[in-house]
Amino acid sequence: MAKFPGTEELETEVPNSLISLAKGAKPSVPKAKAKGKAFAKAKSKAKAKAKGKAKAKAKGKAKAKSSPKAKAKAAAGPEQCTFERYYYTKTGKCGIRQKQPLRFQMFEFGDSSATKTDLYEIADQCITRLLANDLSKADAKEWCVQRFQNLGE
Repeated sequence: MAKFPGTEELETEVPNSLISLAKGAKPSVPKAKAKGKAFAKAKSKAKAKAKGKAKAKAKGKAKAKSSPKAKAKAAAGPEQCTFERYYYTKTGKCGIRQKQPLRFQMFEFGDSSATKTDLYEIADQCITRLLANDLSKADAKEWCVQRFQNLGE
């Protein structure tokens, strides 16, 4: 050890009882580091689990796309349209909505003077004719309104 000019070396005596206490005590910093490491390890495991789930979902979607139903949908093409009917209880009107390829309301008809079953019957006939290409989308509303007016007479 190098000595600097003007400095003295001090010697102190430490009793054995204090030495044993000093050796037994552990600083709190390593515990905090251990906790941090455990937390980081748990966090990395959670991330790995999430990545595994994401990969499993991707594989599931890939399998779903290759399923017979998916193949049938792909073979049907985007030209195939599907429709649904619905009823507004407050106004008493019935409507027809196109579900595929784009979802939007085509039109609504009727009022509370007719029953829900009568309006549904007209809507079902209209949807059947639309799917059979006996009725165009542009003329469907007029056809339903005419059928509704004939129902009241």
